[in-house]
Amino acid sequence: MMDKAISLAPDVERYTAEIKALVGRTAQHVVRIGEKLQAVKAQLPYGQWEAWLRQEFHWSASSAVKMIQVYERFKSVNITDVHLDVSTLYVLAAPSTPQEATEEALALAQQGEVVSLGRAKALVNKHRGTQTLASSRAPTLHLLPDAPPLTNGQRPPFNQTNEIVDWAKWTWNPVTGCARTKPGNPARPGGMPV
Repeated sequence: MMDKAISLAPDVERYTAEIKALVGRTAQHVVRIGEKLQAVKAQLPYGQWEAWLRQEFHWSASSAVKMIQVYERFKSVNITDVHLDVSTLYVLAAPSTPQEATEEALALAQQGEVVSLGRAKALVNKHRGTQTLASSRAPTLHLLPDAPPLTNGQRPPFNQTNEIVDWAKWTWNPVTGCARTKPGNPARPGGMPV
């Protein structure tokens, strides 16, 4: 954001206003494109819609589906004067996005606030009840005590690691539960294959 003390030339101010108007129209155009894509999809025979998309626009089906989702989510909302970029619209229109997140983002945008892609994702996570890595505190890690001493000549189920596994203090070998002398156990020395 620019400091208010900086005076802009009249042309820059005019271009700024025009760009903001175009961004608002871009959002509205995505809604209209989604509406028309949905209509075409309904008219084409099954299986021909994706070929039509590739032939006419060089679009993937997933890109077109995102625009249809924008249409379905925002068809009854006037987003002409709302400054949301296309990526933000896609996140807010996704089927997994809670309606409350979309409503809050629209309310913020209608108040003149910029709802960036990152802010839209944070709103979605907030309304889903999930935390992002940036908003969460790291959990407290409790260290395990050293392995217990051998009891009755038995090895503990966990092994202290060495330099081969330097990212963990303990490892577990599921094979240690097998009897060494069991015939037909190829995992053990002396075991014969089945």
